[in-house]
Amino acid sequence: MLALLEPTEILQWLDDFQYLAMFGVLFLCGIGLPIPEEVTLISSGVIVYFNKPDANFWIASMVCVTAILIGDSIIFFTGRKLGRSFPDSWFIRAINNKKVHRQFEKHGTKAVFFARFLAGVRIGVYAYAGQHGMRWPKFIFLDLLGALISGPTSIFVGMWATEKLVNEHLNPQK
Repeated sequence: MLALLEPTEILQWLDDFQYLAMFGVLFLCGIGLPIPEEVTLISSGVIVYFNKPDANFWIASMVCVTAILIGDSIIFFTGRKLGRSFPDSWFIRAINNKKVHRQFEKHGTKAVFFARFLAGVRIGVYAYAGQHGMRWPKFIFLDLLGALISGPTSIFVGMWATEKLVNEHLNPQK
């Protein structure tokens, strides 16, 4: 059901439940909900813009990054626990493919960091890192670095774009 949500529905959830919805949706994205994290992050920026001072950029960023890291860690530990028997579904096969494996073997740490910016390969790379014995402190550090860039940046973009649209709508140039 959650996978069928449209961005406007996500925006409504975020407006109704703010930080709780930010955390919940991003956590579910981290464990495989097929909604790009960026949709929720940018929508969180929209919510922060419209709900100042009740919603705060820094708190939203912290909540979102925390949810991302917890969801990603679950995938990492699932890969570690299940090893090569990681769930054999069409979805996992599609993202946990030979290309992901080659990139991880070739680039290891860089692959974990950059997977944050490549929707569609995150789960495969994070599970693969767990499967192949990467230590969790190293994984979480690399994931944190990426999440600290993508999370607050996307929230800021949502706030900035909303401000531009609101100002353009209220003060149209003639």
